[in-house]
Amino acid sequence: MVVQIKKVAQRIKIKSPDLLTRPVGRAMYEEIKKDLSVIKDEEVVILDFLDIRVIDSSFIDEFIIKLLNDAGSKNEKFYIKLRNISGIGEINISSVLRSYSDYNDKKMVVMTEDICLNNNFFIGELTDLEMVIINYYRVNRIASIQDIRSLIGLTEVETENILKRLNNLRIIRGNDSDSYAVV
Repeated sequence: MVVQIKKVAQRIKIKSPDLLTRPVGRAMYEEIKKDLSVIKDEEVVILDFLDIRVIDSSFIDEFIIKLLNDAGSKNEKFYIKLRNISGIGEINISSVLRSYSDYNDKKMVVMTEDICLNNNFFIGELTDLEMVIINYYRVNRIASIQDIRSLIGLTEVETENILKRLNNLRIIRGNDSDSYAVV
């Protein structure tokens, strides 16, 4: 599912979606939740920020953080991916994710369709090893636990634990076999 942020803003009568604030974030979150009621389990939801240049940190807190928390909840299982994020938007999202992670002692990462300022396809903080794995998935799209184990040189249990952690972050997704794929 692709969600055009500008269209959602217009739908809820926000005249200028360019500076997205806390009240707008709350309203958009409630509106998007209605749309998400029809998605299938494990579906990727792409939030398209085309023509949105400025994203306020309070909007990120009320909208993106809440959606990321929902994505991995027990009741709902979906993935969030961002598209067309401006440079300043990316910086603000990164800052909010880092603050949230520090304050709640819970790592937050979101995948992107476009390469970011950090030369990766995600916003948030990962370890060097996790970045290697994500970049491998970006190139190969799908890989087994054994493939990743060969890449990083850890035991099967250690490798599986890392992959489960990345899956819990909702940045890779597992399937019925021992393979995972990039979101």
